[in-house]
Amino acid sequence: MATWACANKLTRSAVQDLLVLLRGEGHDSLPKDCRTLLKTPRSIQVTVKCGGSYSYFGLESCLLLLLETNASWARDNNSIDLIVNIDGIPLFKSNNSQFWPILC
Repeated sequence: MATWACANKLTRSAVQDLLVLLRGEGHDSLPKDCRTLLKTPRSIQVTVKCGGSYSYFGLESCLLLLLETNASWARDNNSIDLIVNIDGIPLFKSNNSQFWPILC
C-alpha cells in the first residue's frame, strides 16, 4: 500500500483518510497513521556547517535499495551514472533564509 501511495503521489492527508476508512472496515492490521505506513523518519540529524544547517539523507542506502529492487538491471550493468544538481531557493520573501538542496 505504501508503494501504491508513493507511486500515485497521494498526499499525506489522502493516505491518512484511506487508512481510517480501511481500519473502520475491519483492516485492523493497518497502522493508524500514514507516517508509520510510509516509514517516515521521526527525526533528522542536522549539523551546523559554514553558518548554515546541513542534513544528509543517505545516498548509499538509497542506491542499495534501488539495486535490490532492480536486481536484473544490476546484473546487466556494471556502473551507475549519477546526475547531481544544486540550486538555492528562497524560503520566504520577508528574510534572507534560503534552502540549497543537493539532488542526485
